[in-house]
Amino acid sequence: TLGRVRKFFFLPAKVVNNDISNQNNYITLYRGAKQGAKVEMGVIGPQGIVGKVILVSDNYCRVMSLLNRNTKVSAMTKKGFYTGLADWDGKDPRFVMLHNIPKSAKVKIGDSVLTSNLSGSYPPGIMIGTIAAIQGDPGSGFYDLKIKTATDFYNLQYAYLVDNMIWAEQKDLEAKTPKDK
Repeated sequence: TLGRVRKFFFLPAKVVNNDISNQNNYITLYRGAKQGAKVEMGVIGPQGIVGKVILVSDNYCRVMSLLNRNTKVSAMTKKGFYTGLADWDGKDPRFVMLHNIPKSAKVKIGDSVLTSNLSGSYPPGIMIGTIAAIQGDPGSGFYDLKIKTATDFYNLQYAYLVDNMIWAEQKDLEAKTPKDK
């Protein structure tokens, strides 16, 4: 009634299967196409992000977990809004890595890391985790940050599918941008 467009819609789902011990982990949720699930929906839990929907059947969907070597999430530090890509190194299910944070960034252990505004699958500002370690390559101008995930994948029971209701419009507009010659 106020002329505003609702951007995100959240659908609750029950976790019915959850892998955490492989290099490429997946989660199965009891919510499928008949209940509004679609491919590319982001998935968040009560504490933070969980993954992204990759397959949908009538009543279930399969989620590529944050703990999957192929998952990349646009992330930012809460202090200073420095953006980078978060991914899992395949080692400890309690931690992911945040890459390409400039060494000029004032980061410290315990700082929060959130989803950035550059992702269409997640609303900006959803918790990913907190900085557990700061690693810098002397030959590079960037840090790699070890992030303790906010989501405890060992006991994940419920999640929410995130439907970005105007993402298709943004992708369509960006596809129309003239190509450089």
